[in-house]
Amino acid sequence: MNPELSQIIVSPDLMIVDALRVLDETGGKILFIVDGGVLAGVLTDGDIRRHILAGRTLTDAISIAMNRSPLVIAAGCTEERVREQLLTHRVHCMPVVDGSGAVVDAVWWGEVFADPAGQPRTPANVPVAIMAGGMGTRLDPFTRILPKPLIPVGDNPVLRLIMDRMYDQGCARFLVSLNFKASLIRAYFSDEVLPYGIEFFDEDQPLGTAGSLSLMSDSLGETFILTNCDNIMDIEFADLVKQHRESGNLITVVASMKHVVLPYGIIDVGPGGALEALHEKPRYDLLASTGMYVMEPDVLDLIVSGERTDATDLIARAMEAGSRVGVYPIPERLWLDVGQLEELQFALDRLGIR
Repeated sequence: MNPELSQIIVSPDLMIVDALRVLDETGGKILFIVDGGVLAGVLTDGDIRRHILAGRTLTDAISIAMNRSPLVIAAGCTEERVREQLLTHRVHCMPVVDGSGAVVDAVWWGEVFADPAGQPRTPANVPVAIMAGGMGTRLDPFTRILPKPLIPVGDNPVLRLIMDRMYDQGCARFLVSLNFKASLIRAYFSDEVLPYGIEFFDEDQPLGTAGSLSLMSDSLGETFILTNCDNIMDIEFADLVKQHRESGNLITVVASMKHVVLPYGIIDVGPGGALEALHEKPRYDLLASTGMYVMEPDVLDLIVSGERTDATDLIARAMEAGSRVGVYPIPERLWLDVGQLEELQFALDRLGIR
């Protein structure tokens, strides 16, 4: 469901961090910035991402990051023209403005076309390595019976859901590492007829969140995506790969904004135990690693075969070697972590699954 127009019209003085909260709350993917009653610009996830990657701060006003020359539709435009504009520019939403430049409406892809999910996306066309060998202790007691990759999310196990969604964006080759209850996972997929290819790699012992890449070295000769098997992403994977390549990164970390409110008053203590300040339920806006990365095949040279290696270890080695490690920031609402019970239920609600 698209947000009401009033929910996505904001002031140019709004801070970037507050704009991210509005985007997360409305799910609209775009904000209209209105100044003096007229449209001054628009702000999208991509605009904020470019702002952050340019080294600017989350406390900057959105007027710094907004697109000042947005695509618009004139009030009274024919339906045929509206459809043409959306198809030509492949945008999720466009503001409708009157002769004075005031925003009077918004046109959404899903309202114009019969298939709301059918908005064209550029195919990513890269292989995907999925770490699916963990014991899933955060989902205990369910994982005492089923391995985490087979935990159902609606009609399909989470691993199948992840691969299906990525296949829809042009990823047709998946390399999956297995360890805990590997035979159950193999048995499930042996009975499935899938439009994409899966290669399984067995760990003799737990190798961490990146170590089993050493098992896949002969199959990873190009840019690839690495992800845990509890990440459900609603991002443009082609854009992620494009930015990774254009930035010259060896590794790109997909990071999600997290808005955390501590339920306590936080105290600053001065000399002699004197109270200097009391901050009631402070709010922190942080970038958290999602467990998804884009990597170049040269990263495999940093992994010792058979040695436990987490993604954090791999990133540290890359940085120590002088290689560039970048960040691809996304809004919180685009990342669902189904690796723990409370998040799994939240994900089911978000996906409309009961």
